[in-house]
Formats: sequence, C-alpha cells, structure tokens
Amino acid sequence: MDSLNYLTRPADLRETFRRVYRWLRPGGSFWFDVNTPWKLRRMDHQMYMDETEETFCVWRTFFSEKRQGCTYQVDLFRQRQDGAWDRDFEEHRERAWSREELELFLSEAGFRDIVFTGDLTDRPPEPEEDRWIVRAVRPAEEPCG
Repeated sequence: MDSLNYLTRPADLRETFRRVYRWLRPGGSFWFDVNTPWKLRRMDHQMYMDETEETFCVWRTFFSEKRQGCTYQVDLFRQRQDGAWDRDFEEHRERAWSREELELFLSEAGFRDIVFTGDLTDRPPEPEEDRWIVRAVRPAEEPCG
C-alpha cells in the first residue's frame, strides 16, 4: 500500500508508469492507491506511541512543503531475555503526489480513462481524503488493415 508514494522523484514515477504500461495487456487496467497530499500534510509533527511489556515504539512524522514529502522516523525498542533493551531505527520518506501530477504522468505513459475514487469506494474523492484509488486503462490496440 502507498508504495508509489515512496518514489520521491518525478523521473522515477514516470518510468514506473511507462514500465507498467509496457507490460500491461492492451485493454488492461492498472489500479493503485496513494496517500493523498492532504493526509501527508496533516501528519506533520505528529507522534504515535505503542507500548507492550516487551516492546516500545515511537513514530514521529514531519512534512516538508519544499520537498512535498513526509518523513517518518520510527524508534523500536525490544526487551531482551536479560532485561536490557535493543533499539532499532527506521526512516521512511513519502512524496505527496498531486492529482494533476499523477494524471499527467499516467497520460504521458499512454494511459487513458484515468479515474480517481475515494478510499475503497466508487465515489469521487472528497477534498479531505486520506487515500485515492486510481484506475488507468491501456487502450486496446487498433486493428491492423
């Protein structure tokens, strides 16, 4: 889920759409979901914690308008058998792709009939939608002759 948000450079997303188009059968549909810019902006300076007897997790998020990206920093502590704690750290970055960018890049790759819906619905997305479901169609090839 939201794997295309992890492509943070326009050239990488364009190339991904070109490759999907190339391998999709004519008339086939390409479906994917993305976190919306609204959701990623809303997560700016949020902190989440989860604690059990053996684990403690802290997740911090930051949004950059300049990069149009959200950074997630995750610290995970796991208690060892001897009572000491091990710490793991992960950092993730997601790009907030606009609807206009996605439509442009899909069209450039050759896709048509591009439709955005709200999260797991068939209705158009609301302005404050967390996730878009996107469908794009590779046109059927024209008959020869």
